[in-house]
Amino acid sequence: MPEADWASWPLVEVRADGAPADESRRYLMDVLAKALARGEQFAVVVQVPDGPEEHGGGGGMAKTLRSHRPGLQERCRGIAFVVGPEQAERARKMSEVGPKIMGCPTTAVHDSGEARSWAVGRLSEAGLTVPAQGGTPC
Repeated sequence: MPEADWASWPLVEVRADGAPADESRRYLMDVLAKALARGEQFAVVVQVPDGPEEHGGGGGMAKTLRSHRPGLQERCRGIAFVVGPEQAERARKMSEVGPKIMGCPTTAVHDSGEARSWAVGRLSEAGLTVPAQGGTPC
């Protein structure tokens, strides 16, 4: 089951690893909707499920992303995806097309610390600070 940690707002950390890809995508869309509903700038770090990239089932995600895109362009400072080292090609593609799809800066890396640092840096560039790491998933 995916979970999100909101304790470091404006940074949201999503753990979707271990969940089926479709469930992870739906959960991420829900997290983005909740973050946008706060009406503030934010960034997200997402632990992507391991395994081969699944195609299909993304049509609903594309429709949801289109509806969220204006808000993401305005308020999302960035989304960092953490993928396994065996998914180098997936990471390259996500970094390349992510901004076009998501409407905000994206990156895909193999290390969660690197992803978090990137996201915190994006927030810092916008004049925002992140509380110390840690919190309760919700």
